[in-house]
Amino acid sequence: MILIEEDFLNKEVCQYLTKLSITKEEEAVPFRDINILLLQEYDLPFTKKIVSYTTNFLGKRGVTAFPERIEITIWKENSKQNMHFDEARESTNLTSITYLNEGYLGGETAFDNGVIIKPKIGKTVFFDGKKYLHGVNPVTKGKRFVLAIWYTYDLDSII
Repeated sequence: MILIEEDFLNKEVCQYLTKLSITKEEEAVPFRDINILLLQEYDLPFTKKIVSYTTNFLGKRGVTAFPERIEITIWKENSKQNMHFDEARESTNLTSITYLNEGYLGGETAFDNGVIIKPKIGKTVFFDGKKYLHGVNPVTKGKRFVLAIWYTYDLDSII
């Protein structure tokens, strides 16, 4: 299942997360071509709201999945991610990415089945990253900010 939800997060929430990322960018941890901020380290009350919101959204669609890791990822110009499967725990059963900003070129999410997701602020893509081969096309201009969440069915693993 690949589920695409337009306007999953509203523009104000996306702007808040983007501004938070910009102010904390120097503290971000490098990983491959990107930098990562763990949301719960910077705004735990907001993280709890995201956990509740995503869990309720998925539950209404019959999906049992609870956030186990929430990152804001910062993609600079020329950053990309080759096609890959997520390396995650056995209990990880879902991944989502939410585009937080506009004003950049490239950075589309691509799947090996030919599906290419064009970024749009607030749009979220849900999929099982351990089952779907996926990657990110190069960011050719500007910075791409994304809220990445990994989910689990294991209640002992949630945030």
